[in-house]
Amino acid sequence: MILTDMTGLVGIAFAVAVLLVRLLGAKYLSRVAGFLLVGILMVIALLPVIQGLSLAGYLRGYVGDLSVTTWVLMSVILLGKSKSLVSQQYDLLVLVAVTALIFYPLALGLGLFDPYRLGFGHIGFMVSLLLLSLCCVYQQKTLIVWSICLALLAWTVGWSESNNMWDYLIDPWLSIYAVGAMIRHLWCKVVTRKIQVRHV
Repeated sequence: MILTDMTGLVGIAFAVAVLLVRLLGAKYLSRVAGFLLVGILMVIALLPVIQGLSLAGYLRGYVGDLSVTTWVLMSVILLGKSKSLVSQQYDLLVLVAVTALIFYPLALGLGLFDPYRLGFGHIGFMVSLLLLSLCCVYQQKTLIVWSICLALLAWTVGWSESNNMWDYLIDPWLSIYAVGAMIRHLWCKVVTRKIQVRHV
């Protein structure tokens, strides 16, 4: 098995394991128990069960490889949620959502500019990521910095099948989740404001 297949399968297995642990009530488990359960579920997801194909392999055929940013967010979910992490997680999701809403329509042909081409190592794109990282360092948004740095490192070593930096930064599933989370957050704020107005 080549490296890109291994990392792709492990990524899917990790995502499945973390989501299952979350659904099973991760907040009631100790951190060690949570890690052990994730490890066990990952092994199960990697075992060949469907005509010689593992559950992770089966899902990978449908969803493709996950971005490094998805790995980072899944790790945050696994590690628990301090107030700082909750705030930084939302900042990262907002950045992903805004980027996705601009990136995907353009990449799919809406307009004359295709931003996907920049991901093949365009110097301007790399400088933009560096400047964004420096701004986030200044504002202490370390989760965004980690996501960009790890994505760049993974892209440099050829972590997944793609050789485009965009695929290491975002993926469609993360984008859908991020847009949904942003809409949900805004909706909750509107509802909360209406309730407060009624009680004034």
